[in-house]
Amino acid sequence: MQPLDRLDHRILDVLQRDGRVTNLELSDRVGLSPTATSERLRRLVRDGDVVGFGARLDPRKLGFGLLVFVEVLLDKTTLDVFERFAEAVRRAPEVLECHMVAGGFDYLIKTRVRDMPAYRAFLGGELLGSPGMRETRTYAVMEEVKTDGPISRNTGAVPREQRRLRGLREDLQPMKPTVSATTAPSTSKRSVAAKALLPSVAETGPCTSNCTTPSPMSASAASVACSASSGNPAGRRPGRTSATIAAVSSRGGARLARLMGIGRFLEDVVSAPG
Repeated sequence: MQPLDRLDHRILDVLQRDGRVTNLELSDRVGLSPTATSERLRRLVRDGDVVGFGARLDPRKLGFGLLVFVEVLLDKTTLDVFERFAEAVRRAPEVLECHMVAGGFDYLIKTRVRDMPAYRAFLGGELLGSPGMRETRTYAVMEEVKTDGPISRNTGAVPREQRRLRGLREDLQPMKPTVSATTAPSTSKRSVAAKALLPSVAETGPCTSNCTTPSPMSASAASVACSASSGNPAGRRPGRTSATIAAVSSRGGARLARLMGIGRFLEDVVSAPG
């Protein structure tokens, strides 16, 4: 069983709020591909992090409008008494939850019934007749402020803008060139990464070789492809490597057209202050 990472917690956070979410919508909300999301979800179910899926009902529409908490104090705190009391509570359909607690009493019971007469019948018939019972304190709920809250690390779903930027980074990662010794140093990590990528997606300068380029390619992309095929460095910017030229020229026109738009975005990032 591997430890959960941030993406696992995001998946669990979404599932707790909407257990009927489709895999496609879940993948969009956490910022992963549908295949990766499906694999992670299967692992979470297999490892027991997700124990099941169910429906939340409206108890008032079903006729169970009274929610009551009960403190239970037993006459003896021995293992035998604990086991007999726990077994009796498990058989009671009115009990939603029962927890052994530390403090001034032994158990805290959460029960839901139709009304107060129904609770009095449950208290006098089943609860007070449980093994080892000594004393109870009843707390009727006047207002349910928050119920069924999710277990969360406050990660939430990935905002759409962050998902878009993550997709850009993933698209550009295979084309990132190695920084040569002649590349001028930069003052920030962000500008280093952006300037290293800019030559591969935004090019200028005319084509000086006798070559032909596919029709879908733009003029700038054609210039890159021609320069790469002829070995002409006329269109290069300072710091470009031959690996970058080969990577750019090997992609189709539609791919280059998309990356040129990304280049304009990265130029804005470089020029931004800070």
